[in-house]
Amino acid sequence: MSDAATSDKADSSFPENFVVGVTRDPSEAEDAQHRLAAAGHLESGISVLSGDAALELLDADGAPEGSGAHIRRAIQRLRQRLRGRSSEASGYISAVQAGASLIAVEVQDEVQAAEAAALLRSAHARHVRYYGRWVIEDL
Repeated sequence: MSDAATSDKADSSFPENFVVGVTRDPSEAEDAQHRLAAAGHLESGISVLSGDAALELLDADGAPEGSGAHIRRAIQRLRQRLRGRSSEASGYISAVQAGASLIAVEVQDEVQAAEAAALLRSAHARHVRYYGRWVIEDL
């Protein structure tokens, strides 16, 4: 792949191959995180966002760094993508303001997305969505 193609993909405002869910609280998110890791998902591909940090990420345009930064960047790209879909974006923000957590997991394909969604739901996550290259799908 050329450098230009790599750069275009990296700068895309569309997060690819992530499953995102909303849990009622951080303990449910932690449970989901453990289930995903136990099922073989890389811990580096799982991110839990809650509280002020999640609100800052959903509201800010800065470049996140540190552990899970690639998923945080994907969530930022998601937020940017949702600017035209304000009800979906505001749903995430409202959930976090009410004490919920967002959990995002990187997946390789739709099969892995379905498996991740099932694990998230088993930990009581709701509003589970798959963000693929060409699709946003409720799972």
